[in-house]
Amino acid sequence: MLKDRLDALGFGVSGAVDHCTMWSIYFYPNNIPLEACWDCMEILKASAIEGDDPLPMVAESAGPQPGYWPEVASPTPASRMFAHAGNGNAMRESLLKQGLTRILPGFDEPAVVEVAK
Repeated sequence: MLKDRLDALGFGVSGAVDHCTMWSIYFYPNNIPLEACWDCMEILKASAIEGDDPLPMVAESAGPQPGYWPEVASPTPASRMFAHAGNGNAMRESLLKQGLTRILPGFDEPAVVEVAK
């Protein structure tokens, strides 16, 4: 269905590719490669892979990997965690006012700082 809609828009769209645990289609609006994928299997235990010579990282699974990142010595204080206002900032406010969206539980209103022009 998505492929048909993208085709109707005139985007080049690949046929579905079976990646074992998910299927994907690839499309190219404005020559930007994008992928849409959907699960076709539920992974019950990581890592679910077969191969003659899998890379060592396969055994690591998707869980936390302690030791790969150094300890943070100077964390950014919460008061300095913000994003510069982008073109979606005004849209967020409008969509919230219209009741069309909500901030996800666990997230505060995003801190945004206007950039001087």
